[in-house]
Amino acid sequence: AVVSTQSTGIAFLENNLDQLTNVHKQLVRDNSELRCELPKMERRLMAKIERVKQLELALKESKERGIADRQRMQKEIEQMKSWTRLKKHPSQKPSAHIAKPIRGGQRGQGISSEASAVIRNTPEKAYAGTRRHV
Repeated sequence: AVVSTQSTGIAFLENNLDQLTNVHKQLVRDNSELRCELPKMERRLMAKIERVKQLELALKESKERGIADRQRMQKEIEQMKSWTRLKKHPSQKPSAHIAKPIRGGQRGQGISSEASAVIRNTPEKAYAGTRRHV
């Protein structure tokens, strides 16, 4: 009875030893595979980190360009608004610019058509021959 109890105990221990051996071998294989994959995964991680840095830089530059564009557009809009206000409500009516002073007895002689229009006090005719660049 003692021998059979010992043989069953030995069989049980041998079975456990086989299971542990198999688990150990599997763990060694898994560990070996992971060690082989580690450098590849590290390279992938470094590439992803580099890509993230590039994307962050591109985003920052894009935001800066967007801000600059927005400011430029706001400036242009303000200029257009001021030009529109000036066209709708000019602060001063066009004033005549006298090109040559008139001396007594020289009326109409040696005076440009523009100056003669100024003399007649008709500003629209004085500006008719000139081009205004806006």
